[in-house]
Amino acid sequence: MNSMFFIFTYISNLTLTEHKRTIQTILNLATGELIEADDLFHDTTAQGEADIFQLRTEIEKHIQLGRVQYVCIFCKQAVAIRGRKSHDLHSHFYFTHPYNSKDCVIKTPSRFTEEEVRRIKFNAQKESDLHIKLKGLIGQYAEQEKNIQKVVIDKIYRDEAISHKWRRPDVLAEFTNRKIAFELQLSTTFLSVIVARTLFYKQQNIFLLWVFPGFSVNADLQKFTQKDVYYNNNFNVFVFDKGAIEKSEANNRLFFKCYYQEHFLNGDAIDSQWQYRFVNLADITFNEQSMDCYFMDGNSKRKELQKAIAEKEKVQIADWAVRYVREQYAFDGSVPDELDDPFVGMQEDIVIEVNKKLDFTGKNIPFITKFFTERSKPGFLKFLCAEDRIEINFNLLEYKNNPILREVLNLDNRDDFHYYLACLFRKGYVITGRDQELIDSLYQKNSANGSEYEREAIRRWAFCKAISNLQSKEWAFDTIKLERVISSIASLQYGFPIGFAFQNLLQVSHNFLDARKEYGDFYMDALDAYGRFSKHSSNEKFNKKVIQFNYDKPVQNRKYIPLLYELFPEIRVYHQHL
Repeated sequence: MNSMFFIFTYISNLTLTEHKRTIQTILNLATGELIEADDLFHDTTAQGEADIFQLRTEIEKHIQLGRVQYVCIFCKQAVAIRGRKSHDLHSHFYFTHPYNSKDCVIKTPSRFTEEEVRRIKFNAQKESDLHIKLKGLIGQYAEQEKNIQKVVIDKIYRDEAISHKWRRPDVLAEFTNRKIAFELQLSTTFLSVIVARTLFYKQQNIFLLWVFPGFSVNADLQKFTQKDVYYNNNFNVFVFDKGAIEKSEANNRLFFKCYYQEHFLNGDAIDSQWQYRFVNLADITFNEQSMDCYFMDGNSKRKELQKAIAEKEKVQIADWAVRYVREQYAFDGSVPDELDDPFVGMQEDIVIEVNKKLDFTGKNIPFITKFFTERSKPGFLKFLCAEDRIEINFNLLEYKNNPILREVLNLDNRDDFHYYLACLFRKGYVITGRDQELIDSLYQKNSANGSEYEREAIRRWAFCKAISNLQSKEWAFDTIKLERVISSIASLQYGFPIGFAFQNLLQVSHNFLDARKEYGDFYMDALDAYGRFSKHSSNEKFNKKVIQFNYDKPVQNRKYIPLLYELFPEIRVYHQHL
């Protein structure tokens, strides 16, 4: 059992060792391409193996003819492809230094950091034949520019403040008193390298112009490196290919083929199309503020189109919301379901647009006034009041040169009075001086409180006084449910029965503990707060009722206690039952 375990462990470790490649990346000197071993050797099918063996033979021919093309990125010596069968009979391929090659750092246990490896890979590309040729040509044609003061090829540039920070641009030129670094990019480069170089040159006030040897407008063929560059450079790609070289040669000055994305609207979406043009340094915009250099400002155009789409969407959403409001009016709908409500999550600028179209604070004020005078659309009015984002100022409503409150106070039907008064306060109605005179006149004219007419007038007076204290307008329609509770508490507040045909407050209190026991605790606090008489009254019958209430107390309704505190703030100090 133990021997089998050790054999299994040995085979497992052997497999791991077999698949660990020492040389992970090589360089094609002819093209500057970096080749990853894991990518090249991953396909060991018959087709993939055929490609590997053909490359293996090609490399060997190059070595024997002294025309080395594939080299180690660390020592720049030739590499060869070797292979062996693993224990499961699968072929395992890898790169190796040929026999009798010189020393290389990766032959020793020395280790490089990830950043050092990336830097070595990037700098290795600079030693390819194509790279050397292209940067030489860029420097050559740049020197022929009339506004070029200085051109340097492949020279280290150091940060004067931090000496150990340096870069070696392929070409560094001074053009119209600006420093421009030209960096050729022949293969894939880590984003961290691109960002690090971009930040370094910006800190030195040097413009960085990435140059590619070729570019395909087919997005599927574009390298990530190219996308990292053009998406962050106003959708511009500078290419120094055969066409650009011929253009430069014919004009004796430096030209690049600049590919740029031309953005346009395609229906309700932004589309783009690649265009290109041969450009000279004089055609390029050098933005001193952002330190970007580009031929076509694709970002500005794209933002302009995005803004146009947003404006169009804003109008469409606003029109939809207005239609929704009109649909509610058509069937006198009530408060809508949140899932269908267009105002849920609506941006503030669109809300403003909707209110401009509805104009319930301007020319359409008379339309709103009719809801209180004709009372033919109570459900729709409640919808308008409950929708906080629809702007209506009920304080602007007048009927026959009087505040709309007068019309509400004079409604014949008690239920209508409560409903339309709640609508006013749900929308944030504020009692004005004229309103206060109207409310006070109800008391002054009906203070006898003897007839049914007078009692109703006093009840409305007290109800208005209470609801004018409302701070949380969301509670407005709940005051209708609490009308009898409010009248009973108001009776204690003002010292006489309000809304009841009772003779005194004792009768009001008896009635409350009989009919509204679920608010009994709050009523006891009101007795203490207003001090009209003690809950330990000398009246034996009432005392027994209080004792019975405390002994067999029903579940108290706490839901509306915060509302009652707003209506009767004096009771808040007696809040032990909250």
